Amino acid sequence: MEQDAKFQANTSLENNSQGKVPFISKLAYGMGDVGCNFSWMFVGNFLMIFYTDVFGISMSAVATLMLVSRFWDAINDPIIGTLTDKTHTRWGRFRPWLLFGAPITALVLILTFWAHPEWSQTAKIIYMAVTYCILVLGYTCVNLPYGTLCGAMTQDIDERAKLNTSRSVSAMMAIGVINIVTVPLISWFGAGDTKYGYLAVAVLYGIIFAACHLFCFHKTKEVVEVPVGQKLPLKVQLRSVMKNKPYLLALLGQLLFGFIHYGRNADMLYYFTYVEGSATLFSYYSMAIIVPSIIGAACFPLVFKKTGNKGFTAAIFAFLTGITMIGLYFFSPNGSAIMFYLFSALSWFFFSGFNTAIYAIIPDCVEYGEWKTGIRNDGFQYAFISLGNKIGMALGTSLLAIALGSAGYVSNAMQNPEVLSIMHHAFSTIPGVLWIITAGCLCFYKLNKKQYKQIMTDLENKKNPVVITIARDFGAEGHEIGRMLADELGIPLYDNELLVRASLRTGESLDKMAAYDERLAVENMAFLPDRYDARSYSDKLFQKMSQVILDLGETESCIIEGRLSDYLLRNNPNHIAVLVTAPFEDRVEIVRKKRGLNKKKGAKLVKQQQKAREAFYKRYSAGKWKMTSGKDIVVNRAKLGREGCKDVIAAAYRYKVAQFED
Repeated sequence: MEQDAKFQANTSLENNSQGKVPFISKLAYGMGDVGCNFSWMFVGNFLMIFYTDVFGISMSAVATLMLVSRFWDAINDPIIGTLTDKTHTRWGRFRPWLLFGAPITALVLILTFWAHPEWSQTAKIIYMAVTYCILVLGYTCVNLPYGTLCGAMTQDIDERAKLNTSRSVSAMMAIGVINIVTVPLISWFGAGDTKYGYLAVAVLYGIIFAACHLFCFHKTKEVVEVPVGQKLPLKVQLRSVMKNKPYLLALLGQLLFGFIHYGRNADMLYYFTYVEGSATLFSYYSMAIIVPSIIGAACFPLVFKKTGNKGFTAAIFAFLTGITMIGLYFFSPNGSAIMFYLFSALSWFFFSGFNTAIYAIIPDCVEYGEWKTGIRNDGFQYAFISLGNKIGMALGTSLLAIALGSAGYVSNAMQNPEVLSIMHHAFSTIPGVLWIITAGCLCFYKLNKKQYKQIMTDLENKKNPVVITIARDFGAEGHEIGRMLADELGIPLYDNELLVRASLRTGESLDKMAAYDERLAVENMAFLPDRYDARSYSDKLFQKMSQVILDLGETESCIIEGRLSDYLLRNNPNHIAVLVTAPFEDRVEIVRKKRGLNKKKGAKLVKQQQKAREAFYKRYSAGKWKMTSGKDIVVNRAKLGREGCKDVIAAAYRYKVAQFED
């Protein structure tokens, strides 16, 4: 069944070379975020006031829960991300999580909004902590694979933009509906008893949550064959993430997004209830913003088409969101209704554009990371995006709770001026300033459309990799020729870069790895070929490098210098083994001129280094391979020169590549 699924996915992709996604799949993907918001936005907008004003839990306890629960997220988010990377079923890697996770999470959502105001404060806090933490875990099990699914549906950057537009438009519609109808529904279902109203709404929203994700499961397809998660230590995956600068900016954007957005959302019902005097105004506010929100989300592809940079597009929307939110401070729905609702509509128009852009960035960052480090771990990276968002949410809501509690907030009572001032600023000026700061951060995002297409071309070339290995006699300028060849062919040259990749696999620092590079290993052990010590760091390093070389040979067109790569890839049918050589006297002359040595010292150095290289071959091939063994091409630097050697090897490479294209 797994083979059938893989065949279908590959066939689908081959039949649609442009990576186009059917309309029904785009719709279904968008519906997934409808479900997410009927859970998470309900939680973000209403849970805090439910805890304080309905359940009867103290503001300080709520603030503590929001902060402490992030430690729980810090544990479960990476675990779930890693598990999704290892998932391999006939339905794909990510969709099964929607199928099984959504119904269970819906049930936990209902339990979370089941109030027991008659319980003791201790019992309330325990119940709150348990249900909330399980809810967060359940939501992670659904939302994280859902977000990752976009990257498996297509690799076309424009189609991804459309998918995220569908997601964002659907989300804005859901948010608008939730904000408009939730307060009236609570009143209607509760018939005077708010706790039953909240419970009934939670049942309704739980059903919607599950149904939307089941629809998403049935009508989407994973057509991109994403590599099964590599079995790499946690610290190795973290190192690869730290090398992904676009991803780090996206992570920062998500952290700020969660902090600003959810902090403000938690404040909104407090603001309308206590500052403006009526919770009903929240529904009017929501009606005013729903259409602009949808239009704003739909505008993202248009702005992106102009900028060609998703990060810069997000920055534009974030900046304008900040300006309009600051403007809201000067208007009130009771005193200057037209201007209040106008600025509200504009702020959500721009915010919706930002919301679309910030999520559209993430799949591109995942592929940039694969291109940069050779490591692809979609689930792991999405886990940290989710974690960043939830940490931001926790900080935003908990700081609001701490501020209100410190100022003297009393549930269901008249509030003092300091509390009202905090609610007012948390609704307008504070998020406004923070959105402007977010815009400044995202201006540093440099991954544009042109660069992304080149990255995808490079990754595509890895499907039929042709690997050139260059063994070089010391002084024959094999490295220089390799560098010229890499520039000519547009493929990477790996020499010291192998140290980087081996370092990532071992979790050791690059400096420490370099200390045990080829030359030092040779100097220490070349004369003890029969006394192989598996415990020695040098031998362990070679083992790690060997695996890196073998992986490169299977996944990427490239040039690999030395490190016994010709021996390791001897059975690879797409391997071109090259020896760069020159007569001894010519090599001595090249070394002498480069290093400013006399002829005698130059000859001595060439002999020593050549002996060391040959000893390295002998040691790590157990005497089975020499530098001259198994070569497809031998080029003489003295006769052909650098340029001639480069041209000969390049011609062989192009011939090999052409065989795949025929």
